Amino acid sequence: MSLTVVIQFAALAVTLAIGACIVYAIFKMRKTYAEQESNFSAAIWAVEEIRKLLPELLLHTQNLRSDGEALQKIALQIEASVAELKNGVCMAVQNVAEQRASTIDVLRNHLDFQEERLIKVFEDVSERLYMPQTQSAAGEPKLPTPPVAGSTSDHQIRFRKEVIREIISQEPKARFAALKDWVSTNSLAIVYRASHGSATTTDLIATVPPYLEAQAEIAPGGILLVSTRGYPEKISIRLNETNG
Repeated sequence: MSLTVVIQFAALAVTLAIGACIVYAIFKMRKTYAEQESNFSAAIWAVEEIRKLLPELLLHTQNLRSDGEALQKIALQIEASVAELKNGVCMAVQNVAEQRASTIDVLRNHLDFQEERLIKVFEDVSERLYMPQTQSAAGEPKLPTPPVAGSTSDHQIRFRKEVIREIISQEPKARFAALKDWVSTNSLAIVYRASHGSATTTDLIATVPPYLEAQAEIAPGGILLVSTRGYPEKISIRLNETNG
Protein backbone atom coordinates (compact mmCIF):
# COMPACT_ATOMS: atom_id res chain seq x y z
CA MET A 1 0.00 0.00 0.00
CA SER A 2 1.44 3.29 -1.02
CA LEU A 3 1.99 6.26 1.23
CA THR A 4 -0.67 8.26 -0.54
CA VAL A 5 -3.38 5.78 0.31
CA VAL A 6 -2.31 5.71 3.95
CA ILE A 7 -2.48 9.48 4.11
CA GLN A 8 -5.94 9.42 2.55
CA PHE A 9 -7.19 6.87 5.07
CA ALA A 10 -5.72 8.92 7.91
CA ALA A 11 -7.33 12.08 6.60
CA LEU A 12 -10.66 10.27 6.27
CA ALA A 13 -10.39 8.93 9.83
CA VAL A 14 -9.61 12.37 11.15
CA THR A 15 -12.53 13.81 9.20
CA LEU A 16 -14.88 11.15 10.61
CA ALA A 17 -13.63 11.78 14.13
CA ILE A 18 -14.15 15.50 13.75
CA GLY A 19 -17.61 14.91 12.34
CA ALA A 20 -18.46 12.57 15.22
CA CYS A 21 -17.31 15.23 17.70
CA ILE A 22 -19.38 17.85 15.96
CA VAL A 23 -22.46 15.58 15.99
CA TYR A 24 -21.91 14.80 19.69
CA ALA A 25 -21.51 18.49 20.46
CA ILE A 26 -24.70 19.26 18.55
CA PHE A 27 -26.66 16.62 20.51
CA LYS A 28 -25.15 17.91 23.77
CA MET A 29 -26.11 21.48 22.95
CA ARG A 30 -29.65 20.44 22.03
CA LYS A 31 -29.98 18.60 25.37
CA THR A 32 -28.66 21.63 27.27
CA TYR A 33 -30.98 23.93 25.34
CA ALA A 34 -33.93 21.66 26.14
CA GLU A 35 -33.05 21.75 29.83
CA GLN A 36 -32.64 25.52 29.77
CA GLU A 37 -35.93 25.87 27.92
CA SER A 38 -37.60 23.72 30.59
CA ASN A 39 -36.10 25.81 33.38
CA PHE A 40 -37.11 29.00 31.63
CA SER A 41 -40.67 27.71 31.28
CA ALA A 42 -40.75 26.89 35.02
CA ALA A 43 -39.46 30.37 35.79
CA ILE A 44 -42.13 31.92 33.59
CA TRP A 45 -44.79 29.78 35.33
CA ALA A 46 -43.49 30.86 38.74
CA VAL A 47 -43.61 34.52 37.70
CA GLU A 48 -47.17 34.06 36.49
CA GLU A 49 -48.16 32.43 39.76
CA ILE A 50 -46.58 35.24 41.72
CA ARG A 51 -48.43 37.74 39.53
CA LYS A 52 -51.68 35.93 40.27
CA LEU A 53 -50.94 35.91 44.02
CA LEU A 54 -49.80 39.53 44.09
CA PRO A 55 -53.33 41.06 44.55
CA GLU A 56 -54.02 38.64 47.38
CA LEU A 57 -50.69 39.50 48.99
CA LEU A 58 -51.49 43.19 48.67
CA LEU A 59 -54.91 42.57 50.22
CA HIS A 60 -53.33 40.71 53.16
CA THR A 61 -50.86 43.55 53.58
CA GLN A 62 -53.68 46.08 53.69
CA ASN A 63 -55.58 43.90 56.17
CA LEU A 64 -52.52 43.67 58.37
CA ARG A 65 -52.12 47.42 58.25
CA SER A 66 -55.78 48.00 59.11
CA ASP A 67 -55.54 45.39 61.90
CA GLY A 68 -52.50 47.17 63.27
CA GLU A 69 -54.36 50.47 63.28
CA ALA A 70 -57.35 48.81 64.97
CA LEU A 71 -55.08 47.27 67.61
CA GLN A 72 -53.50 50.66 68.20
CA LYS A 73 -56.94 52.21 68.69
CA ILE A 74 -57.89 49.40 71.08
CA ALA A 75 -54.67 49.94 73.03
CA LEU A 76 -55.46 53.65 73.32
CA GLN A 77 -59.01 52.85 74.47
CA ILE A 78 -57.68 50.37 77.04
CA GLU A 79 -55.21 52.96 78.29
CA ALA A 80 -57.99 55.54 78.62
CA SER A 81 -60.23 53.00 80.40
CA VAL A 82 -57.43 52.12 82.80
CA ALA A 83 -56.88 55.81 83.54
CA GLU A 84 -60.61 56.32 84.16
CA LEU A 85 -60.73 53.21 86.36
CA LYS A 86 -57.71 54.43 88.31
CA ASN A 87 -59.32 57.82 88.82
CA GLY A 88 -62.58 56.15 89.84
CA VAL A 89 -60.81 53.90 92.35
CA CYS A 90 -58.91 56.87 93.77
CA MET A 91 -62.13 58.85 94.13
CA ALA A 92 -63.89 55.85 95.70
CA VAL A 93 -61.05 55.33 98.17
CA GLN A 94 -61.09 59.04 98.99
CA ASN A 95 -64.87 58.98 99.48
CA VAL A 96 -64.62 55.89 101.68
CA ALA A 97 -61.88 57.53 103.73
CA GLU A 98 -63.96 60.70 104.11
CA GLN A 99 -67.06 58.67 105.02
CA ARG A 100 -65.04 56.66 107.51
CA ALA A 101 -63.63 59.80 109.09
CA SER A 102 -67.11 61.33 109.21
CA THR A 103 -68.53 58.14 110.74
CA ILE A 104 -65.76 58.07 113.33
CA ASP A 105 -66.47 61.71 114.20
CA VAL A 106 -70.19 61.03 114.51
CA LEU A 107 -69.53 57.95 116.63
CA ARG A 108 -67.09 59.87 118.83
CA ASN A 109 -69.62 62.67 119.28
CA HIS A 110 -72.32 60.11 120.07
CA LEU A 111 -70.11 58.40 122.66
CA ASP A 112 -69.23 61.76 124.22
CA PHE A 113 -72.92 62.63 124.38
CA GLN A 114 -73.75 59.29 125.97
CA GLU A 115 -70.91 59.72 128.42
CA GLU A 116 -72.21 63.15 129.41
CA ARG A 117 -75.71 61.75 129.87
CA LEU A 118 -74.39 58.91 132.02
CA ILE A 119 -72.39 61.38 134.12
CA LYS A 120 -75.51 63.47 134.69
CA VAL A 121 -77.57 60.39 135.57
CA PHE A 122 -74.90 59.15 137.95
CA GLU A 123 -74.61 62.56 139.56
CA ASP A 124 -78.37 62.67 140.10
CA VAL A 125 -78.41 59.13 141.47
CA SER A 126 -75.43 59.76 143.72
CA GLU A 127 -77.03 62.93 145.07
CA ARG A 128 -80.21 61.00 145.91
CA LEU A 129 -78.37 58.03 147.39
CA TYR A 130 -75.81 59.92 149.40
CA MET A 131 -77.70 62.84 150.92
CA PRO A 132 -75.88 63.96 154.08
CA GLN A 133 -78.96 63.51 156.23
CA THR A 134 -79.54 59.87 155.15
CA GLN A 135 -75.97 58.61 155.07
CA SER A 136 -74.46 56.65 157.90
CA ALA A 137 -70.79 56.36 158.61
CA ALA A 138 -70.90 52.57 158.38
CA GLY A 139 -72.82 52.35 155.14
CA GLU A 140 -71.19 55.25 153.31
CA PRO A 141 -69.19 54.04 150.26
CA LYS A 142 -65.55 54.90 150.06
CA LEU A 143 -65.16 57.47 147.31
CA PRO A 144 -61.93 58.43 145.56
CA THR A 145 -59.99 61.41 146.86
CA PRO A 146 -61.16 64.65 145.16
CA PRO A 147 -58.71 66.37 142.84
CA VAL A 148 -56.55 69.10 144.27
CA ALA A 149 -57.19 72.75 143.51
CA GLY A 150 -55.93 73.91 140.17
CA SER A 151 -56.55 70.57 138.40
CA THR A 152 -57.62 70.70 134.78
CA SER A 153 -61.09 69.83 133.51
CA ASP A 154 -59.74 66.50 132.24
CA HIS A 155 -58.75 65.56 135.78
CA GLN A 156 -62.18 66.56 136.99
CA ILE A 157 -63.84 64.40 134.36
CA ARG A 158 -61.61 61.47 135.30
CA PHE A 159 -62.43 62.00 138.94
CA ARG A 160 -66.15 62.00 138.11
CA LYS A 161 -65.78 58.76 136.22
CA GLU A 162 -63.93 57.18 139.12
CA VAL A 163 -66.68 58.29 141.48
CA ILE A 164 -69.32 56.95 139.11
CA ARG A 165 -67.65 53.56 138.79
CA GLU A 166 -67.17 53.35 142.55
CA ILE A 167 -70.84 54.12 143.12
CA ILE A 168 -71.92 51.60 140.50
CA SER A 169 -69.72 48.85 141.92
CA GLN A 170 -71.49 49.19 145.31
CA GLU A 171 -75.02 50.22 144.34
CA PRO A 172 -77.00 47.87 142.03
CA LYS A 173 -79.90 50.36 142.01
CA ALA A 174 -77.72 53.12 140.58
CA ARG A 175 -76.22 50.69 138.10
CA PHE A 176 -79.70 49.59 136.97
CA ALA A 177 -80.83 53.22 136.56
CA ALA A 178 -77.83 53.97 134.36
CA LEU A 179 -78.36 50.73 132.41
CA LYS A 180 -82.03 51.57 131.85
CA ASP A 181 -81.13 55.01 130.51
CA TRP A 182 -78.48 53.51 128.22
CA VAL A 183 -80.88 50.83 126.87
CA SER A 184 -83.63 53.38 126.22
CA THR A 185 -81.18 55.35 124.08
CA ASN A 186 -79.65 52.38 122.22
CA SER A 187 -82.56 49.93 121.99
CA LEU A 188 -82.93 50.49 118.22
CA ALA A 189 -79.28 49.51 117.72
CA ILE A 190 -79.87 46.29 119.68
CA VAL A 191 -82.96 45.49 117.58
CA TYR A 192 -80.96 46.24 114.41
CA ARG A 193 -78.20 43.80 115.42
CA ALA A 194 -80.80 41.16 116.23
CA SER A 195 -82.37 41.55 112.78
CA HIS A 196 -78.97 41.24 111.04
CA GLY A 197 -77.77 37.93 112.42
CA SER A 198 -76.70 38.58 116.03
CA ALA A 199 -78.46 35.68 117.74
CA THR A 200 -76.65 35.40 121.09
CA THR A 201 -77.25 37.64 124.07
CA THR A 202 -73.50 38.31 124.25
CA ASP A 203 -73.59 39.83 120.76
CA LEU A 204 -76.73 41.85 121.50
CA ILE A 205 -75.32 43.56 124.61
CA ALA A 206 -71.72 43.72 123.39
CA THR A 207 -71.77 47.53 123.23
CA VAL A 208 -73.09 48.04 126.76
CA PRO A 209 -70.35 49.68 128.87
CA PRO A 210 -68.64 46.99 130.97
CA TYR A 211 -69.05 48.90 134.23
CA LEU A 212 -72.84 48.53 133.93
CA GLU A 213 -72.36 44.74 134.38
CA ALA A 214 -75.24 43.94 132.02
CA GLN A 215 -76.80 40.50 131.90
CA ALA A 216 -79.29 39.34 129.29
CA GLU A 217 -81.56 36.48 128.36
CA ILE A 218 -84.05 35.90 125.57
CA ALA A 219 -87.57 35.05 126.72
CA PRO A 220 -90.21 33.29 124.59
CA GLY A 221 -91.72 35.53 121.95
CA GLY A 222 -88.44 37.22 121.02
CA ILE A 223 -88.20 39.37 124.17
CA LEU A 224 -84.72 40.37 125.33
CA LEU A 225 -84.52 40.82 129.09
CA VAL A 226 -81.62 42.98 130.25
CA SER A 227 -80.61 43.31 133.89
CA THR A 228 -77.59 44.10 136.02
CA ARG A 229 -75.80 42.07 138.66
CA GLY A 230 -77.48 42.09 142.06
CA TYR A 231 -80.71 43.83 141.02
CA PRO A 232 -84.00 41.97 140.40
CA GLU A 233 -85.68 44.28 137.89
CA LYS A 234 -85.23 43.69 134.15
CA ILE A 235 -85.59 45.81 131.04
CA SER A 236 -87.53 44.20 128.18
CA ILE A 237 -86.90 44.80 124.48
CA ARG A 238 -88.99 43.23 121.71
CA LEU A 239 -86.46 42.03 119.14
CA ASN A 240 -88.90 41.27 116.31
CA GLU A 241 -90.72 44.62 116.29
CA THR A 242 -89.12 45.63 112.98
CA ASN A 243 -90.61 42.60 111.30
CA GLY A 244 -94.16 43.45 112.40
